Amino acid sequence: MGKLVSVRINHEVKPLYDIEVKDNHNFIVNGGVVVKNSEQYLSRESLCVLASINCGRFSVKREIFMSQLEKISKSINRFLDNVNECELVYQTYATPHQELAIRKLRRTGAGMTNIAAWLFHKGLVYGTKEGNDAIEEFTKWFNYWLYISTEELGKEKGDFLLFNKDKWQIAPFVSRVMKESEKLNVEFKVPVLKGTHARNVTVSSIAPTGTLSLMFRDFVLSYGVEPAFFLYYWKRTRMTGEYEYYFCVPRAVREMFTESGCPIPMTSDCIKDEWNGRLGKPIAEFIEANRHKFKFKESTEISPIDKLELMSKIMKWVDSSISVTYMLPVGSTWKDVYNFIIEAHKKEIKSIAAFPDKKMYGIVTNIPFKELAFKLKNEGVSMHHQNFSDTELKDLNISRENIQHKSGNYPKRLPTLDADIYMVAVKGLKYCVVIGLQNGIPYEIFGGHLNGLGLKSNFKKGKITKVKGGQYALEFDDLCIEDFSKQFTPTEQILFRMASMAMRHGVPIQFVVEQLQKAQNDITSMAAAAARVLKKYIKDGTAVSGKQCPKCKSNDLVYNDGCVQCRCGWSACS
Repeated sequence: MGKLVSVRINHEVKPLYDIEVKDNHNFIVNGGVVVKNSEQYLSRESLCVLASINCGRFSVKREIFMSQLEKISKSINRFLDNVNECELVYQTYATPHQELAIRKLRRTGAGMTNIAAWLFHKGLVYGTKEGNDAIEEFTKWFNYWLYISTEELGKEKGDFLLFNKDKWQIAPFVSRVMKESEKLNVEFKVPVLKGTHARNVTVSSIAPTGTLSLMFRDFVLSYGVEPAFFLYYWKRTRMTGEYEYYFCVPRAVREMFTESGCPIPMTSDCIKDEWNGRLGKPIAEFIEANRHKFKFKESTEISPIDKLELMSKIMKWVDSSISVTYMLPVGSTWKDVYNFIIEAHKKEIKSIAAFPDKKMYGIVTNIPFKELAFKLKNEGVSMHHQNFSDTELKDLNISRENIQHKSGNYPKRLPTLDADIYMVAVKGLKYCVVIGLQNGIPYEIFGGHLNGLGLKSNFKKGKITKVKGGQYALEFDDLCIEDFSKQFTPTEQILFRMASMAMRHGVPIQFVVEQLQKAQNDITSMAAAAARVLKKYIKDGTAVSGKQCPKCKSNDLVYNDGCVQCRCGWSACS
């Protein structure tokens, strides 16, 4: 831990803009939605005083977890309030404004983690109505006992300095908790929240808990109120300076499998493994063979709308906010994100982080890292060489120099390239498209209206030679066009210069095709002709991004013979 020695005031003034809208923290600026996004709204120079409970260690029986939450809620709230008190007594606050915020507000934020393990033990599925209702009830009881605790502490030690009983009792959130406590009193004979005292202005906040969850003795199934990644997973670390691989099965999963009579052949939460997952694979196969006995959905199987519905239920019982990420389908546009944020606003969710899912080579995976690397490579996903050891790069048949192209660092063009020459008709217009191949891979593309070039067959082989900067000669049969590139209009030349630049710098062909297909106005047909030709060079089985099968609504589409196809049998070319 470091110690603050001094604070220097910088008197240089820079314009800084913020905006506050009464009763509504969401607003529109310059056509974009702005959201006050935080787990804990803080006043000037306030502190986050947070802690989280491990939900996976709580009973799934209502009468038992109610009792457990009573004890832990009062304990955690008193502990966090003592953290505030220690800041004041030992004067460890950094600035006078921080001291002022502690004295007048005494914010705390008790949260939770590993809720997916609790739900798994309960036999319910995350994102379903039954699962969402169960998590809401757990959160409600947690928040209720936190408010009972802060009321008791207010009586015992004094309220936060800005406490005003009349305003407190009519505050929408506090009023909701008070009304709910009256119902709970009738059904369960628990105390009624009166709203006459409060030690802390806030008491609940669900933080990301990623680092915190690593401190538990047993591996958690999920972080915060996020769903579980998988029933098992491989993870990697770089603590020693080199990547090390581990196969992991969280405790909750091993317990449930044991209770069902099929114990997983592991005696701990994780075992050290290899890049190819050799040691973890047999255990993963065992889990897959028996997972039908349990109700479970991985995070990738849960729709963002179902997750949003759950957060709207939890939000009623969290007085600060919730850290959770919504992964929208690959290919989602800004309009999809916009509409999703608007839907969150309607459901009274205070903060939101939503973005389209993307493929990456990370630190956790449900398949061995070697399989993941080859899968992403085949799909044309760019991966940084620092993700791999020298041995791993050798297995992938790539080098540190070409795994990720940098600006100005691309294969130098050979003087003469093999050329594939096509004639393509789009909407009655005829185009000539020429692909220059270097080492059998598309390196450059030329094309446009035929302009009397005299090509009659649909496909020819030829040679394309760079004469000088901006001048290329095309040879085929017994014909040589000395300044081939000048045969096309300036608009056509610009389009194909940009496409060629992308290919030279290692952009996968399918992405070039997808961008060409988005062209509009007067270059639509020409771009369509180029895309139709480039599709022929996409490797079969390459994943398609941003499209959905119109038949089964699956996003798992691939290219085969240059055509987009779905595993259900649908084909864009049929």
